Order: sequence, then C-alpha cells, then structure tokens
Amino acid sequence: MMKDYILRVIGVVLLVASLTSCENFLSKEPDDRTQINDITSAKELAVSAYVDYSYVPLFELRCDNVGDMSSNLGAFNNYTPAMYFFEEVVPSTYQDSPQGFWRSTFAAVAAANQVLFDLDRIGATGPEADAVRGEVLLARAYNMYMLAQTFTVPYDPATAGNELGLPYPTEPEEELIKEYERGTLQETYDLIVKDFEEGFAKVTDDYAAPKFHFNRQAAAAFGTRLYRTLQNWDRVLELGQRTMGADPAMYVRKINVPGTPYKGTIQEMQQIWGMETEACNFLLNVAVSNWSRMMIGYWSRFAVRWPETAKGLFWNEYFLGDAGKSGSPIRFAYPFYGAGKYAYAPKIQEHFQVTNQSTGVGFVNTMTVLLTGDEVAFNMAEAHVMKGNYAAAIDLMQIIVNHFVANPNTPDAEVTEEKIMSFFEDQVGQMLPDPVNGIEINSFNPAFETTPQQESYLRAILDLKRRVFIHDGMRWMDNRQYRMDIVHNVFSNADSKEEFIVLRGTDPRYAYQLPSNVLPYLEKNPGYDKPLERLSK
Repeated sequence: MMKDYILRVIGVVLLVASLTSCENFLSKEPDDRTQINDITSAKELAVSAYVDYSYVPLFELRCDNVGDMSSNLGAFNNYTPAMYFFEEVVPSTYQDSPQGFWRSTFAAVAAANQVLFDLDRIGATGPEADAVRGEVLLARAYNMYMLAQTFTVPYDPATAGNELGLPYPTEPEEELIKEYERGTLQETYDLIVKDFEEGFAKVTDDYAAPKFHFNRQAAAAFGTRLYRTLQNWDRVLELGQRTMGADPAMYVRKINVPGTPYKGTIQEMQQIWGMETEACNFLLNVAVSNWSRMMIGYWSRFAVRWPETAKGLFWNEYFLGDAGKSGSPIRFAYPFYGAGKYAYAPKIQEHFQVTNQSTGVGFVNTMTVLLTGDEVAFNMAEAHVMKGNYAAAIDLMQIIVNHFVANPNTPDAEVTEEKIMSFFEDQVGQMLPDPVNGIEINSFNPAFETTPQQESYLRAILDLKRRVFIHDGMRWMDNRQYRMDIVHNVFSNADSKEEFIVLRGTDPRYAYQLPSNVLPYLEKNPGYDKPLERLSK
C-alpha cells in the first residue's frame, strides 16, 4: 500500500482553543503542549476533543435542499460557490470551509490522542479514568466518522475495501511531519467501530453539563447513525432501544404543543431548538460558524429558495395528503418564513463573541444540535423496515408525525400502510422529477437490496425526515446513504434563465476534495477533472 503524509498541527492546537496559521505553528517546538498530570487536567483537556467548526454548511450547500437564487445576491465567502457547484474548493482555513473543518476536526482528534496517551503515561486507573477514556474515544470515533461523511465516498460494503479512506491518528505526534497511510474506507470504518465500542463500554453521565459531552444517551444515539451507515440494522435497533427506552415519544421534539416557545417569537423559537432542557437534544456544540447568516439576507445566494423549495418540500402533496391547502392539519407545524428569494425555519441560534470591544468585531458562534432523539427515531424506523417489522416502523413514524404536524388529532395525520403504499408504490424503481426543479432523477439507489414494500416505506421515512431536519445538515447524509442524484440549479442574471447540474448518486464527487495544503502528502479524491452533467428544461 502506498505511503502518504499529512502535516501535523498538534502542538499549538493543544495550547489554544482557536486555530492559528501553519506558519505560527511551524515556529513552535512540537512538544510545546499541555501536560496532563492527573484526572482533573485530563478532563480539562478532553473538552478539546470536540470540534469548534461546523459541518452543517458543508453538508447543506452540497445537498438537494438548496438552490442558486441569483448572483445579484452575494455568496458569504469566496469558497461557497465551489461547494454548491461540486467543484474543488479554493484554499481557506476559515469557518464553514472544508479545509477549516478538516483542520479543526483533526485538531480535536489530536487532543483525544493526547488525553489517552497521558492517562496511560501517568498510570491512571479506576472508574473516573475509564470514563475520561470513554469520552475521548467516542469523540475520536465521532470526529473521524464526520470526516468520512465529508471527504470519502458513501459506504458500500462491496467496494469499501477498494475505496480511499482517511488517515486515522491514534497517538500523539512527536514530529512536524509524520508518515501515514490513507488506507481504505473499510479500514477507516473498522477503526471508528473499534473506538465507538470501546468508548461506549466506558462512558458515563457524570458531567456538570452532560449534554455538551458524550453521555450514555448521546453515545447510543451516535451508534445508531454509525451502524445505519454500515447497514447493521440489528445494532441500530439495539442502540436505539438503549437511547429511547420504553417511551420513544419522550425524546422526540414536540413543536406543535400550544403554549411552548415553539409557538413564540422568532427569537424564542431559535433559542429553544438548541436548549439543554429539551429532552430530544442529546449532544450540543457551540461552533464558530456563519451558517445562520448564510441562510438569510444579502449573503444568501445559495440557500433554501422561496417559493420553489418551500412549496416543493413543505406545502405539497405527500403520503399523508395535501399539505398545501389552507389550514391543512398535516402541514409542518414549525413556521417557515419567506423573504425575497430565500426561505428559512427559525431554528439556528447565533451567539456573537466579541473579541475587540472598541471595534465590536468578533466571531459568530452557532449552537448546533449534534445528536437528537428525532434522528434516532428515524434510524430505528429504517432498521425496522429493513428487518420487515413494518408495524414497528409505522409506530415510530406516527410518533414523529404526532409531534411535527399542525393537528395530529385528525384521520389525515394517521400513518398507515395503505397511505404509504398507495403514494409510493408506483414510484418504486422509477426515475422521478425532483420536487423543487422538476428534473428527472434517481432518488433511491442504496447499496443494499430492498423489496418494493421496503422501498415505499423508506421513501416515506426519508420524505418526512427531510422536512424535520431542514437546515441541519442531515439531508446530505441521507443523500449519501441512498446515493441520490442531486440537482442544483444555476441561475443566469443575464437572461433570467437557469440550467441545472446533476451529481449522480455514484459520482466520486460525493466526497469533498481534500484540502489543498495536504494534497502534497495525501492522494487526491478522484473525479474532479470530469465535467458535471448539465441539463436545461
């Protein structure tokens, strides 16, 4: 296997919370790092194993929820257009860039490795030390999983042994440049599973703010995501049961309950989505990100379009009926706003961190909900379908519908097999117009076999899930899991016409290209030299 190399960015990351330039790092000694001498200092350093940049803009700008509204609207930065157009991205380590996310995530992995190394060095044993080990192993597994969702092709067990994986550091680096193998995708996921299972066996709930750490519930929730990717449906159900217990409804977001902040002001709605007090929120993170500003306003060239996406996804005919009618009981209960050309749901909370009081400049931080009961319910429903347990899948779908549609207390809101099959049965195995642009695509092409009944149920689950997780980055992972063709429009201001680019479900550009600063040391992801398919209506 060919040897590759990766630049090390370890020493300085363990000294400061924010990322600095490569030049600043290279001026420091590689062993200029935080020293762990006891369990307390290990716990303090463990917080650095959580990424401080967000994956959400990377996933949303690539998925099929967003569109090009007009070049008269600005793109928030010079790398956003390339992300939307499935191109190689210009170098940038700023927030919301692929290179920034790569660097921030590997820095978090480095912190986890340092904690594990020093716990062994000082001979730390016992339940408290094991709990710290469990947390950082889970953090390392999660971080590497999210990197794989960004920089590698979708997982297919038949081909993963031949696809490019990622470097998977497991030890602190003692030199500035260290030899690594990129390895295969299967090897990457095998290491993720190893870290997950070892961490899951040790993790506890003993934190002052448990929802900002890998607690038992968050760990099991992540496990359902991981094993869903690997198509291990039994493990998805086992971990889902560990997450949700006997009453899954307790951990599904309740947005249609009168008198709650979900029915309040925009500010109240934005705040409650990421609150610790919400039982559905298992793992929270505050990331440096402009995502809240990229969705709305002057800089929202690539966002959810108004009215095309709003009508195509939220006010349309779906398997429960027509959500476009005035007063429809099955419309999505969370408000969806349109202003000019863009549309948004007020669910992203921004926190501005002032770094210079005299000038008022600083960083935009965004509260991100990393793991939720809503996702676990969907993952379990999929697993039940793949196991042939259709009644159990309907029960979970009903719980979600009961909490997300405007009026669940009507026959229209009842989830039944008859509704699912009558709506989707004719779509099985077909090329169909995508709901926003009307371009015929293959929106269901998973790497696993399904029967017509399973495909119908899975289409229903994915359609409902798309509505629930708008703006959250989840749709990209579903695009990958089901190898969906993705249509992005390209708007021409010159003649007010548009054409369309299509990313087919098996296109290698489902993997972001590796950052340019590591390409001298790592093999490139293939496919970026080929022109994308372009269509017009």
